[in-house]
Amino acid sequence: MQNYSFCFPDNKIDSYLIKLKLDIDLNEPFVPHMIDFKKQPLTQEVRLKRDKICEMLMSYLRSVLKQSFFRQVYQGAKILLTKPVDLAYEKHCCNFYI
Repeated sequence: MQNYSFCFPDNKIDSYLIKLKLDIDLNEPFVPHMIDFKKQPLTQEVRLKRDKICEMLMSYLRSVLKQSFFRQVYQGAKILLTKPVDLAYEKHCCNFYI
C-alpha cells in the first residue's frame, strides 16, 4: 500500500511545497519575486499537486495582481479574491499560475 499513497487526501508525498512572499511590490508583480527562496518571515506556504488547481495560490494571485491589472485595464472593478468574476482578469491570473 505504500505505493498508493496518492490516494490519501492531503497527502504531502505527491505535492511540492513553495513559500510565497507576502511583502512584494504590488505595482510591478514578477513571478521570481513572489517565491521565497531565503526563508523570510512573511510567507504563505502552498502545496502544489500535479493536475490540480490550488485555491490558495489562485487567491494569492488574485490579491497580488489586482492592483497592477486594473490600473492598466480599467478602474473601479469589483473583484472577489475567492471566486472568479472577470474573465480577462482570471486569464491574467492563470497565466501567472502556469
